[in-house]
Amino acid sequence: MTTILDLGPSTIRMVLPGQVPSHWAQAYIDAFAAQGLTLVTGDEPAHAGARYALAFRPVPGVLGAMPHLRALFSFGAGVDAFFDDVDLPDVPLIKSVTPTHAMRMTEYITGYVLAHHREMARYAKAQSDHAWKPKQHAAAHRRTVGFLGFGRLGQHAGAVLKQVGFNVIGWRASNTPIEGYDIFSGQAGLPAFLGKCDFMVCLLPLTPETEGIMNSDLFAALPDHAVIIHAGRGPQLVEADLINALDDKQIAHAVIDVFAQEPLPEDNSLWARPDATITPHIASAPDGEEQAVQIAEAIRKIEAGEQPDHVVDRTRGY
Repeated sequence: MTTILDLGPSTIRMVLPGQVPSHWAQAYIDAFAAQGLTLVTGDEPAHAGARYALAFRPVPGVLGAMPHLRALFSFGAGVDAFFDDVDLPDVPLIKSVTPTHAMRMTEYITGYVLAHHREMARYAKAQSDHAWKPKQHAAAHRRTVGFLGFGRLGQHAGAVLKQVGFNVIGWRASNTPIEGYDIFSGQAGLPAFLGKCDFMVCLLPLTPETEGIMNSDLFAALPDHAVIIHAGRGPQLVEADLINALDDKQIAHAVIDVFAQEPLPEDNSLWARPDATITPHIASAPDGEEQAVQIAEAIRKIEAGEQPDHVVDRTRGY
């Protein structure tokens, strides 16, 4: 790619892992150009002079080799991969919070809750068998959807599910009340929360406290008919414990969008399980045009000496 010699405030270096398709990167380049921003990729030496970088799971050391950075932007809301780099530049790290981010997550969660609530897989099987097999279903108000992590995304999805009729509850690390919802908090409140869940949705950020939280103890505390939807962070799930829980019928089904190792290896046994649904980290994929608008506004503020929005609190990790 042509070396960029003029790396002013409108130029951003895009740091992507190798598995990202080139056409996807090009779509971002085009979207950013519409905002007057130049997105450059690759390892040309001149790119080290960039003031801004947009990254997804950056290789440790890459960002540290860019001494003129004024801010880092994450492709997603999750930023834990940045903290694997001990030489991460001490500049604002800004997470992606776009207008449709919460709605995309809500679509994903609501879609799978409704699909399992109404047993759509059962009717798909009946259709393939040419069998007319109606079944009585419980009303939504008799089912509880519990959010493990009940921040902005969880509350957005929870409001939609409440409109459909589901009972919605939340678990949080803090005991801050949220009007209209029963909130459980802390380790002491976790068993009671889990025991009420017909559907349990994980939307937690990844912190030392949440790593490995979806383990054998958590699965054992859920009702045996429960469906889990994991759209939080990959390392929160202990895969071996999930497989054991499914084998032992401790839970009914698992919908998993995030994994500790991505892409999920082809030989992973979860691919072939009828009681597991695998999606490739797409629950709330970023939108290039929206992200370009957010980043353009953040750069404008930084260049004007103002504080940008959505800066990560490094002490909390999110």
